Amino acid sequence: MWAFARKFLIVIAGIVVMGAGSQAAETEDIEMLTLLLSGKPVVASQFSAQFLNVVPLDQLNTILGNIADEIGAPVQIIASGEEYEVTT
Repeated sequence: MWAFARKFLIVIAGIVVMGAGSQAAETEDIEMLTLLLSGKPVVASQFSAQFLNVVPLDQLNTILGNIADEIGAPVQIIASGEEYEVTT
C-alpha cells in the first residue's frame, strides 16, 4: 500500500507543481497538498474533467483517505526546489 500511496502522491505533486514558479503558486500548491492529504473528501469541482475521467472521484477519495490513514495529517509542507517536503 505504501509504495502505491507514494507513487500516487508523486503524481499528484507533479500535477500541482506544473504551474509553480511564483510565491503565489507555491502557496496554492501547499494549500492543495494540505487539502489532498487532510483525509477529508474532495469534490469534483477541485479537479479537471480529464483527471476525473482517469481517476473517478469515489476512487480518488478512497485513495486519499487510505493515504491519510497511513501517514497521518500533514503538520508541515515546505517547498524544496521543484518538490515539496511533507511532514506528518
